[in-house]
Amino acid sequence: MTCLNISGSAGGRVGYSWQSIPGRLKQIDSGPIGFVWGVNEGYKIYFRKGVTWKKPEGSKWIRVKGRFKHVSVGQLGPWAVSPKNYVFFRLGVTRRRPEGIKE
Repeated sequence: MTCLNISGSAGGRVGYSWQSIPGRLKQIDSGPIGFVWGVNEGYKIYFRKGVTWKKPEGSKWIRVKGRFKHVSVGQLGPWAVSPKNYVFFRLGVTRRRPEGIKE
């Protein structure tokens, strides 16, 4: 099997090496078209800006309003579970607006 490593060159095995990304999260999920969302210990939610095929690590974490204990990113956008177990969906998430519609 031929795979691309973080530098984009062919070769190596999947999971052969890891690149450390700044930030501390307790849970993370990635979806299509570069959507990467995560939750920290304080239930704060973030998305990773600038994730592309050429720069899969992205550029920085952006805080999104809300408090959640879990986030999952699907083809239509992120879903989240609150500390009290209510389920939410983030509206308006697109490639051009990865944070979705602002409150």
